[in-house]
Order: sequence, then structure tokens, then C-alpha cells
Amino acid sequence: MGHVAVNSPQPEDEVARLWSEKSGAETPQVGVLARLFVASDARKGSSGQYLMDAAVSMPGRTSCAWYLRY
Repeated sequence: MGHVAVNSPQPEDEVARLWSEKSGAETPQVGVLARLFVASDARKGSSGQYLMDAAVSMPGRTSCAWYLRY
């Protein structure tokens, strides 16, 4: 179906720092979405949404920051 990877923020991760400041979440509680992909035959079936929901609801995480890299 797909894959989602959530990492702990690194000290130099500006996005996670900004997210912590704006959301009020402590940095150790923030997860950084590192990878998200869905198999082509599973697209348009909400697979990406299910994976995102799982990433955001990880135990020990109260918040999830993500951004796109091209």
C-alpha cells in the first residue's frame, strides 16, 4: 500500500523549531514527516490519508510538522 516515516527533529531543523513555537508542542513531542509514498495501484483510495493519520497519532507525539522537498 505505502510507507510513512517519522523522524525526531534534528537541532538544525528550522521547520520543527518554528512548528514547536507556533503549536506550543515541546520539540521532543514533534515528529518530522520524512517520507510518504503510496503504491500507484493504491492511490485514490485514501491510502495517503490513512498513513498521515497513523503518523500524526504516533504514541509520544502530540504534533507533526512536515514540508515538501523537491
